Amino acid sequence: MPIPVILAGLGIALGASGHAEAKETNEKAQKLAKKAQELYDTSKEKLEKEKNKTQLALMKLGYTKKRTLDTSLKQFMQYYPKIKAVQWTESAGLNELADFNIDMQDIIQLRELEDIYSEAFETSAVGAVTGAAITVAAGSALTAATLSAAVTPLSMIAAPAVLFSAISASLKADENLEKATQMYAESEAASEEMENSRTICAAVTKRSEMFNDLLTELNGMFSQCSDQLAGIVKSKEGFIFKKELKSKDFSNEEIKLIATTAALAKAVKSVIDTPILSTDGSTVSYESRQVYEKLEDSVPLLTSRAEEAMNTEYKAAPVLSESKMEELGLEGLIPWGGIRGIGAFVAGVIAALILSNIIVRFIPTAGQKFLFLKASTVDKFAVWLIVCGMVTMFLGECRETKMEIACKVGAGVGMLLMYIQYCQTVGNMKHYIIVSVLVCILFNVIYSVMNKKKNLWEFADFFCYVFMYAAMYPIIFLLYALLSKAIGIPSIIGLIVTTLLMGFMILGSLFQYINLEELGQ
Repeated sequence: MPIPVILAGLGIALGASGHAEAKETNEKAQKLAKKAQELYDTSKEKLEKEKNKTQLALMKLGYTKKRTLDTSLKQFMQYYPKIKAVQWTESAGLNELADFNIDMQDIIQLRELEDIYSEAFETSAVGAVTGAAITVAAGSALTAATLSAAVTPLSMIAAPAVLFSAISASLKADENLEKATQMYAESEAASEEMENSRTICAAVTKRSEMFNDLLTELNGMFSQCSDQLAGIVKSKEGFIFKKELKSKDFSNEEIKLIATTAALAKAVKSVIDTPILSTDGSTVSYESRQVYEKLEDSVPLLTSRAEEAMNTEYKAAPVLSESKMEELGLEGLIPWGGIRGIGAFVAGVIAALILSNIIVRFIPTAGQKFLFLKASTVDKFAVWLIVCGMVTMFLGECRETKMEIACKVGAGVGMLLMYIQYCQTVGNMKHYIIVSVLVCILFNVIYSVMNKKKNLWEFADFFCYVFMYAAMYPIIFLLYALLSKAIGIPSIIGLIVTTLLMGFMILGSLFQYINLEELGQ
């Protein structure tokens, strides 16, 4: 056979062999690339599932913290200042609770936390509320400033980016295999990193669930003791005219209840204060482990004390707390002062209907008009608003509720209407300056008495509001007299100007109490 023919045949055989080898290498590269993609996707899916579990656990803990602050702790913060003069820390048999002593600084911190949590959850966006719940559960170092800038915990835990590209036909087989090998190495490294992140998430989930169970257990005991303590305090301080409480006002059993409730409050606060995540948010905090172990060791003692306290018979019944009202479907009454607040309002309406008719008889309005209405009709309405608000606040415990806001708005309108009548009545008197001075002194004295009792009497703050503007009547009236009698401006102009001035003053005061967003909800 001719040599050229032999050489040509050999070249074809070698070419076919090389093509087959290149094909096999490319297939190996494709399989390796696919395996790298599957390894990455599987690890990423596992991480996302674990991360979702972690966020759900943190969210559940966040809601538990918020609910505890809004119910049992809120009630305790209301009554604790009334018993701060009681000495219970040195009582016999209570030395073992010394590690859980709560003081006014703790109460101040709890009130700050309550404000921060309220701000965090105060939104209609579901996603934002969820993020807030997770954030407050994950860490305690929250302020109004840091909250707005805070990122969702665990947001830094994510699948590392790996660039997966297809095996190119334009590249040599060896280059494709090298590329696939590199992709697999990157995928393997990313998978290992995601596995570490998944381990962290699992640890955070477990710690969050442990804290949620612990908080639920502690708050169950605390809420019962707090309800009973609130009932005892209310019975001893008086229904309307409250008195300052001291150690001698309580029996030994009641002092034990105070000590147990305070210890549980401190324990609950410790759980709420403790951050689950470390400062950088990358792992479980060491502090959470320390706090959990300490509280877990103390649970038997706290449970024993709580059971002893709740098995004791007291002369006063527990109050109907907010959590109990929610269980009974009465949560709609809570912002209005509860059952007592609604009852006080009904009494206020009835008392105002009776008293307004009596009081108006002593106001000289013969022949006077208010726009197109009789002056006596407007006076009756104004007196009704003021009396209704005063009786409601006098009988009800409505401080810092929507009921207080409604009463202040109503009384403000009534005070403004009565100022007009005051100007028309006193302006016709011969010695209007002397009368104005006497009225100013009278109302200032009443205001001073009420102001001293603000921290003791629930209704004193509202009465201060009413008598402060009553004391302003003669002062603003003298301006009206100056404009109309001395300068010679028409009386109606002077009345309009001073009424607007009084109105702006009342409106400015009301804006301290009214949250327009809350009222719009």
